[in-house]
Amino acid sequence: VGLTIEHMGHVPFESGDLTLLPAVPMDLATIQLKLGGGLYGTVMGPNGTTAPECVLHLWVDNPRQRFTAEYIGGSYRFSAVPTGHHTLQVQGPDVGAASWPIKIEAGVDLPRDIQLEAGHYRRIRCHVPPHGGNRVSLVIRQQVAGGKQVAGGKQEQATRWWAIGNVERESPTGPGFAVFETWMTAGIYEVHAATPAGYKA
Repeated sequence: VGLTIEHMGHVPFESGDLTLLPAVPMDLATIQLKLGGGLYGTVMGPNGTTAPECVLHLWVDNPRQRFTAEYIGGSYRFSAVPTGHHTLQVQGPDVGAASWPIKIEAGVDLPRDIQLEAGHYRRIRCHVPPHGGNRVSLVIRQQVAGGKQVAGGKQEQATRWWAIGNVERESPTGPGFAVFETWMTAGIYEVHAATPAGYKA
C-alpha cells in the first residue's frame, strides 16, 4: 500500500510502497510535514495571447521529485511545493519548451508570469525491440550556457521536454514504436529515450 498525507499549505507526505502483514502493526514513527511555498502566474505565447494547452513541471533535485501545476486557460498554480532552489519547466503545442531556475520559500506565494517564444514542430519516433517494454520516457536537453562541469567533463544540461509514451506493436511479441510530438526553440539538443526494461538510446 501507499500512504499520502496532505494538509493545506504543507508539502504532501508520500510513504512509497509499504508492505503490510496480517495482524502485524506498522509504526511509521513521527511524520513531520514541512511548510511549502506557492508559485503562480500566466503563460503567454509569442503573439501575446495565452497558451491554452501548456504543461508546467517543478523539478526538485533532493530527493528527485516532479510536481505538476494546475493549468486552466493560460493560468497556472503550484499550491504547496518543497522550499529551495528548483527548476520550473513549461512545454506545450506551438510554443518553445523552456526551463528556468526558481527559488521557493516557505509560506510565500510567488508570482511568476512566463513569456514563451514560437516553437518549431518535431516528430520523434522511437523504435523498441520485442522485449523492450511497453512505455518509453523521452527527455530533450539543451546545454546550459556557462553551466558547471559534471561527470565526464560535460556541462550540465537543462531539460526542455519530458514525456511518456505507450509502445504500439502489431503483435504482442514483435517490435514496436512510440511517437512523440514536440515544439522547441531553435538550437541543438540531445534526445534521451529509455524504457523500464532497461533499453536506452
